[in-house]
Amino acid sequence: MKRIIILFILFFVITNYSFSQFRTIKKSFSLDDFVISPDGKSIAVENDINILIYNIDKGSLIKSVPASVNKSCLSYSPDGKFLAWRNDMKVSIYNIENNSYIKTELSSGDFQFSPIGNLIVTTNGCEHFYSLLDYNNGVVLKNYNGDNNFDISSDGSKILMGRGAFANEFNICTLLPKEKCAKIYLISMDFAKVKFSNTNKYVSLSKDKTILWDLSENTTKVFNTARSLNDLNVCSFSPLDMYLVTSNESAYNKYKIDIYTLEGNLVESIKNNYLPHKICFTANGKYLIFDDNENIKIYETSKLFPNLKLFTKYYDVNYKDYQNDLNTVFEKSKSRNEFETFDEYLNRILEAMSLKKSVDDKYYDLISSLVNGDINSQNSELDKKNAEIQDKINKSIEPVETKITSVGTYNIENNILPVTINGVIDNIIINRDEAKSLKENFTSAIVKGRKRFKYDLKTYELFELTIIHPISKTEYKFGNW
Repeated sequence: MKRIIILFILFFVITNYSFSQFRTIKKSFSLDDFVISPDGKSIAVENDINILIYNIDKGSLIKSVPASVNKSCLSYSPDGKFLAWRNDMKVSIYNIENNSYIKTELSSGDFQFSPIGNLIVTTNGCEHFYSLLDYNNGVVLKNYNGDNNFDISSDGSKILMGRGAFANEFNICTLLPKEKCAKIYLISMDFAKVKFSNTNKYVSLSKDKTILWDLSENTTKVFNTARSLNDLNVCSFSPLDMYLVTSNESAYNKYKIDIYTLEGNLVESIKNNYLPHKICFTANGKYLIFDDNENIKIYETSKLFPNLKLFTKYYDVNYKDYQNDLNTVFEKSKSRNEFETFDEYLNRILEAMSLKKSVDDKYYDLISSLVNGDINSQNSELDKKNAEIQDKINKSIEPVETKITSVGTYNIENNILPVTINGVIDNIIINRDEAKSLKENFTSAIVKGRKRFKYDLKTYELFELTIIHPISKTEYKFGNW
């Protein structure tokens, strides 16, 4: 009965530990889109006839936004003031603060907000081109050729685009002032999703596998490979590009989310009931969020990733200053005014892109140095603690005399005799006559050596042991020396 109770307690502890890492938000069964606000505090989730905005920390409903059915491409503007979505190739932009819609005639396939402010990139379905425009007034800054498969760099200066009938050719192009492209060719590889990393140093390409492309080294690593070409891997980068997260179907109807270092080391696997359509980190790295059919799962990263916990700590401390600098970027990229030529407007947008990169670099470098400082401090404290423990271990060393516990079967071909002392077995090299007499008289043999504390500073270990033959007095070394 006692054993059953203990097993029940262990099961309760283990399962509660596992599930305590998750919180869920119920959503519509038929829709799978959600988006996290730029400040990482709220999440907008699609429902049948509206969009529900929740507080991530508390899980409480903040607001319900009326919206039509059949919507997709749910997005937050970079300042977090607007929500946008697509319905029947029309883009709706909603002002969250005053509960009103921006009047817009935007028509688009997929679309994405530029990170610098009032700009948006739209695609035009099967006609294979993009437009960079101001969503407040519809002014087009530039058109590009490409497919409905793209991502914008975090400073808004570059676009990663798929080209070609099978999307096996990719270009990284400058958005302004002139389209300058670096071509990436992937022969016989068809990818459905492309993404810049947060630092813009890497690109991920995903469909039936996830490929990480190091842009500076021009090297690749292959991560998850799906069972079927129809399975779509999705992936996300953590802040500071510490981790890459991918989804996959590992076996028939068995789904998982794998978390890797960018060196390719698997850190953690999370089981999921369904293959997720989207995986996202919050901006401060506190949560990893993904969909599981009719639920949104919120995973607290600090329980497994101390580095992300440190990033969250310093990101939150510096967020107000970071946001103030971002507001300067948004002000710089505001809509063209009547006293400004088009070229002057383009130059101002270019300045905003450059400023966004400087702001991101400034705070990422600051937070990275603080995180590394804490890690170095923790390592220093750990080194200090280890040195103190080692000192106590060294001071605990003293002579010891013990006995042989047992003797095994002699191996006459190799002159080896297994000997057990204090639970440790070692093979000693000994000739046949010596082995025979030692085995017959091992209880009389004397073992001399030294003992010292183990790392726990409570139990002892024996070392540098010498077996003294009870008849011949020959000495044989035993164990570690």
